[in-house]
Amino acid sequence: MQRRLQAGVVGSWYNTDVIRVLEKYKTPATLFLTGLWVESYPGEARALADNELFEIGNHSYRHHAFTPSCYGLPSIGDEEDESEIRRSQQVIREHTGQTPSLFRFPGLCFDAYDARVLAANGLTVVQGDLPAGDGFNHDTASIVEHVTRNVRNGSIVVMHMHGGPNAPKTADALELLIPELQRTYSLVTVSTLLDDG
Repeated sequence: MQRRLQAGVVGSWYNTDVIRVLEKYKTPATLFLTGLWVESYPGEARALADNELFEIGNHSYRHHAFTPSCYGLPSIGDEEDESEIRRSQQVIREHTGQTPSLFRFPGLCFDAYDARVLAANGLTVVQGDLPAGDGFNHDTASIVEHVTRNVRNGSIVVMHMHGGPNAPKTADALELLIPELQRTYSLVTVSTLLDDG
C-alpha cells in the first residue's frame, strides 16, 4: 500500500469521510493504526488521538500477517513478532503521545504464540465478531444489510478507514448504519465495552 501511495497510484490511504461521519453522529470508535500509516499521516494521527471520540489501538507496523495464508497478505515469522509490535508502539507513541493497550492482528489472523507475545508486551488482543464486509466491496447496501442482520449486544464491528480501492464504501455504509444502530445500541469504544463487560 505504501508503494502504491508513493507511486501516485492511490491518492490517499486516509478516508476522511469515515472520520467525518463518526464525528457527525458523535460516535466513539477505536481506531487501530499501523506504524506505517502513522508515519505517512503524522498530523492526522495526532488529530485522531486528540479527538475525545476516539481511542488508538496498534495494528502492527507493516500490516503483514502473523500467520501464513491470511487473505493474501505478506506474512512474517514468529521471530519478527516482537519487532513488529514494538516498532509500531514506538511510532504511535512518538506521533500521538499515546501508548496503545489494544492490538488487532492484520487480517484477524494469529496463533497461540502470537497471542503470548502480545500479552508479554502488555497488549490486549482485540479481534471482532462482526467483520463488516466493507473490504473491496462497492455495494453499500450489502455492507449495511450484513451488519444490521448480524449485530448483537456486545458486538465489535470491524471496518476500514483507509478508503481507496480497498474500502471504497465504508463512509457511505456508516452514514446509514450509525443512525440505525443507535436506535437499539449504545456505540462505544472497545475499552468501554471491555470495562462494562
